[in-house]
Amino acid sequence: MARQTADAEAEARDLGALARSRKLQADRAGAVDYYRQALHVAYQIEDTDLQAEYAFELGNLLSDDMNMLNLALQLLRESDAQVPNGEARRMVERARKRLERATAASVSVPDASMSSQDYAAEAYKAHVT
Repeated sequence: MARQTADAEAEARDLGALARSRKLQADRAGAVDYYRQALHVAYQIEDTDLQAEYAFELGNLLSDDMNMLNLALQLLRESDAQVPNGEARRMVERARKRLERATAASVSVPDASMSSQDYAAEAYKAHVT
């Protein structure tokens, strides 16, 4: 893999491809893990297009998990801020409404416990050691 050759852009793309493959195989946990790693590398190389793409995909995957809803919202907003995207705005609105309904129903939704960058870095570091 590109990680071994120090080609960070190729590494980000390879990790993104692995994430898409896991998503197609209905392996949500695997897809999330690979998207987190890919997003970390995208941050490292300052590739805003890849950041937007991977933040969107990750936010989309996490938006169905009530415990991760605030982080999903954070990622989706970041994606839209990086590269304006109608689908990202639609997903932000969907997540925001879901959060409002949960609050109205007195359902506790945890705050995002870390930044998007820290969330991505944590997964990457777990595979480097």
